[in-house]
Amino acid sequence: MAKHDTLLPVYMNYGICLYHNKHTEHAIEVLEDCYGMAPNDTYINFYLGVAHKRLKNNELAEKYLDFAIYISIPDFHPEMYHHLAQVYGRRRKFEKSIACYKKAYELDDRKVEVLFEIATTYEEFNFRSTEALAYYRSYLKEVGEGGENVDYALDRVRKIKEELFMNE
Repeated sequence: MAKHDTLLPVYMNYGICLYHNKHTEHAIEVLEDCYGMAPNDTYINFYLGVAHKRLKNNELAEKYLDFAIYISIPDFHPEMYHHLAQVYGRRRKFEKSIACYKKAYELDDRKVEVLFEIATTYEEFNFRSTEALAYYRSYLKEVGEGGENVDYALDRVRKIKEELFMNE
């Protein structure tokens, strides 16, 4: 192991064992070597974070732990919630649909098109125009001019504002 020719999982577990046995500085050395080989590994980032936390290197601890949390959510979970939301919408189960869309966006805020789908679902669901308007605005703010549904969203914002004004 001193020559770093051991398989990554064995070496990583060695670093984790060092951490648990209170050999924190040595654990960081081993885990940083592992990080160089697998920077997107959740466990490497987590244990680097808690090791730095133990040594009160809070800035590094924050960075490693924050990244560990970010990468710990499997990529397919937001997509699963997105598809489930669409199925609920087709089945006219709008409350469940909106909850799934929100969960998809919560898990991956890069999925900004979900905001558009939330807005259209609110419009379909008991004509909840104020909620739809808020999500159309959020969508437009996030995507700027580059979103797939910008023109439709802008048109709906204009029409909803007119409807709300006429109802007052």
